[in-house]
Amino acid sequence: MYRLLLADDSYDQREVIKYFLGQHEKEWLIEEAKNGREAWQLFQKQPFDLIITDVKMPFMDGHALVARIKEAAPEIPVMFISGFEDFHYVKKAIQLQAVDYLLKPIDPDDFYEQINKIILFIDQQKQRAYTKTIAQTHYLKEILSKLFYGYPWHSLPKEEQSIAQDFLRLIPLFFSLLGRWILGMRRISSLHCLLHFLKCSICF
Repeated sequence: MYRLLLADDSYDQREVIKYFLGQHEKEWLIEEAKNGREAWQLFQKQPFDLIITDVKMPFMDGHALVARIKEAAPEIPVMFISGFEDFHYVKKAIQLQAVDYLLKPIDPDDFYEQINKIILFIDQQKQRAYTKTIAQTHYLKEILSKLFYGYPWHSLPKEEQSIAQDFLRLIPLFFSLLGRWILGMRRISSLHCLLHFLKCSICF
């Protein structure tokens, strides 16, 4: 499933885009906004895979909206849809790194062609993020294993020290939760709980 933020002050235009996506082979979860301000508020509350926005909207236009979004999440793809075939608008869209700029009325073939390109881009992004997360998890596990088995802290490379410090900053929260667990598990000794916690930290 792909999450879309759709911003357009025209109800009919939003319905057209929703219809097109309803006919698409992929499943879409769509959040709608009638203007840029509403869209920005929605964007701050939840993650999205794609932004489709009109250019001319009340309160905040599409360019201002996308400028804010790109500042917060530069990697997110954006498709502009507009009735203006003005080079000024197209140039601004390019500067904001929009994936495409489609003119109203929207041609279904052009729309699906761009959506399929965007889906490929999104899938590649997610795969890279997943691969990076897995690599970071294994790296952190190796560092914690060194420390757990007595490897001197000062002998760790600076990069590994930094990664371990970032993880260890979370320990107070873990111990707070662990303490609550211990109070509810009186038959298990505190030492046993601590060892269990450390074992899980190393073997996650």
